[in-house]
Amino acid sequence: MLTSCVEDKDEYHQLLNSALTLYENAEYEKCIQVLDKSINTYPDSVLPYNEKVTLLIELKNYDELDKTLDLMLENNISRQTAYFLKGVLLEKKEKTDLAYEHYFLSYQAAREYIVSDEQKAIDYILYLKLIHKEDSVKYMIESVLHQYPNSQLIETFTQLLEDTDIELYKEKWINFDS
Repeated sequence: MLTSCVEDKDEYHQLLNSALTLYENAEYEKCIQVLDKSINTYPDSVLPYNEKVTLLIELKNYDELDKTLDLMLENNISRQTAYFLKGVLLEKKEKTDLAYEHYFLSYQAAREYIVSDEQKAIDYILYLKLIHKEDSVKYMIESVLHQYPNSQLIETFTQLLEDTDIELYKEKWINFDS
């Protein structure tokens, strides 16, 4: 049994190394095929999904990206990221209400994670502020305060609402077209 696990791990790394080599050689379609094989063989592994999503964004292949995000949600992989990126895609299609629903689903998927990682919380608050969803920020603050009444993040969240140069964060969050 142990030998089987080692062989699986070796195959997993070989697939990812092959994908990297193909990417470096600008063989993007083949790279996507290898990442798909890795995803199909190891559906619970986060790395192949993340690499594929990054490549699809770079290639501006939004239809395939949308399908990959659906697969991530179906397999319960990086739900926060998948919902968030689906929201961005929907916003690009000018489906703003549906986009905001996906941003909120992203927040729900990330709620405990956000509370445990201050930088993620700050980034998320800045994004919500960027899209002018202060109500979402207020909801997040209230829900964190209710769940974690002594959280140091409350002060950070509140400060972010008051004095952040949001222009600094636009490229980080909504820069799919460059």
